[in-house]
Amino acid sequence: MVSFITPSEPGSNVNVSQGVSIYVTVRGTEKNSWDIGDISVESSSPNLRVAVVVGDTGNVHIRPRGTVEILDEHKEIAGRLTLQYGQPVYPGQKRTYETLGPVSALKPGKYRITAVVTCGDEVKRKNG
Repeated sequence: MVSFITPSEPGSNVNVSQGVSIYVTVRGTEKNSWDIGDISVESSSPNLRVAVVVGDTGNVHIRPRGTVEILDEHKEIAGRLTLQYGQPVYPGQKRTYETLGPVSALKPGKYRITAVVTCGDEVKRKNG
C-alpha cells in the first residue's frame, strides 16, 4: 500500500491520508481458488434480502460477480437479482455480497434460491 498524508494545520488534529493498494503476482505461483459459503434470505415487506458469502481459498484476491435466481415450485426462474459488485475478497478471507428485491414481484408460494457466482472464467452455483 502506498499512502500519502498531508500535515494538519496548526491547532488542528485532522490529518488527511489517501492510500492505494498495489498488488504483485508472481507468474506461475498464483492459485485462484474460491467457494460459495452460506446463503441467507430475509423476507420482509417490501423487500427480499439475500446475502451470499464468498470465500477466497487461493493466494490471490478475487472480485466475484453474481446473481441470485429465485425458482418457483416448478423450478422455473421467477426472478433474478444482481449481487453487489466491487469489493475484493482477499486470500484466506470471506466477504458477504447482498442484493435486495421487491417481495411484491413474487406470487404467493414456495421458492428456492440459487446463487450463481463468477470469478474470472469460473462459474459456480449453490442452492440456498
